[in-house]
Amino acid sequence: MKQNDFSNELEKGLKAYTKSSVPEQVDSHIQAGLERGKNQQRRFIIVKHSSLVVLAACIIFVLSVNYSDSFRSIVGGIPGLQKMIEQVEFDRGLQDAVENEYVQIIDKSVTQDGITFTVDHVIADARRLLLFYTIESEQPFGSLDFHSIKLSNLTNSQLDQASRSHGNYTSPEETSHSNLFDFSWKQDVSFDNQLTLSLSIEQTKENTEPKERNFIITFPIDSSRIYESIVHPIEQEYELSGQTIRFNKLTSYPTREILSVQFDEQNDMKFLELSDLHLENEKGEIVSTMSGGKLFSDNRWDIILTGNYFQDYEQLYIVMTKAMALDKDKTEVVVDLEQEKLLKAPDDQLTLLEIKDIGERNESQDLELIFGINDNAENDNGYFIFSGSYYDAAGNNYSSGRQFAYTGGSTIYIHDKDYQNPLTFEVSQYPNYIHGDIRIRIK
Repeated sequence: MKQNDFSNELEKGLKAYTKSSVPEQVDSHIQAGLERGKNQQRRFIIVKHSSLVVLAACIIFVLSVNYSDSFRSIVGGIPGLQKMIEQVEFDRGLQDAVENEYVQIIDKSVTQDGITFTVDHVIADARRLLLFYTIESEQPFGSLDFHSIKLSNLTNSQLDQASRSHGNYTSPEETSHSNLFDFSWKQDVSFDNQLTLSLSIEQTKENTEPKERNFIITFPIDSSRIYESIVHPIEQEYELSGQTIRFNKLTSYPTREILSVQFDEQNDMKFLELSDLHLENEKGEIVSTMSGGKLFSDNRWDIILTGNYFQDYEQLYIVMTKAMALDKDKTEVVVDLEQEKLLKAPDDQLTLLEIKDIGERNESQDLELIFGINDNAENDNGYFIFSGSYYDAAGNNYSSGRQFAYTGGSTIYIHDKDYQNPLTFEVSQYPNYIHGDIRIRIK
């Protein structure tokens, strides 16, 4: 589909939508859905790679589920967009981007030995680029794994420094699969009018050796259609249980909001999370929640929230009543592997239940450290207690592998090395909360 065709079809969809009998107050349904979500008890196990940020997927789902049917009614009938709609329907900010034609049609393909990789669409701003793709084959895929994914252009080496998330899960019987690569940057970047995507795809079929194909796809991008960010200065300090937070600014991008905050060095406590941080409009409706973790350096955080760029609320507020924090001298967990003892913990809520040697059945991590945690049902989904980095008594630094969080406990996996005991782990989440009432008008 060409860019003009997309615009024309979207306009038709929007006109049809405005004439349809869609409830007038969609946001009220969002608010009600979120309140129902708060009261619903959910028990499940979450798996996390410690090098990745924790995504608030459940919050995004509750926030958007009542909105997605309306979104589908607008653009669901536009040719070529159905698969993209499925991939953004639980992110209201991205839905807004599509409705406002903030999508660049690419439709560039490369074929390697029977497999065709197509760059379908791009949604991009100065901090993030979502690349929607389709991969096709005349024969069933088997298993596909993506490696060495890189985005580059002619003049900007900053693109190499992107963090990236992607899904590469396909059914063995599929012959066509659509998904996206989500690139993001810590600082604003600029684009040429041409980008190059390179990646390797490893294909494994039953009773055959894996086969790897390398793809390089160069495609045009209209940098003039990448909108500038909108900055809302704040520069105000607030306290939460005696701990000072400075709210510096909220920067609105077409794909997300980024709230910049700073913590007073004189605080007695270290902030771990701003637990219920969100944005509200003039009606008190929740219009943006944390969605992509945070970027941090020393006492400064950039907190990522779902987008509001294309909305025009009369008023906009930052609201928070609860944060996860620990006394600064209680932010480490110390474990003696030889004695299998917990030597130091933030408090008696955390216990070391067991250390298992799993080397024979797990090639990537050799030791399984199982912890119990009593959080008085504050968080039914568990805590990713550890940051993923740790060190031994000799000061040698290491990175852990997977981490599991579940009701009443947490498990972390590490390599069985010749450590000098004990090991010290940094705490990233813990059931200790401080409360207050922060409400900041930014618009």
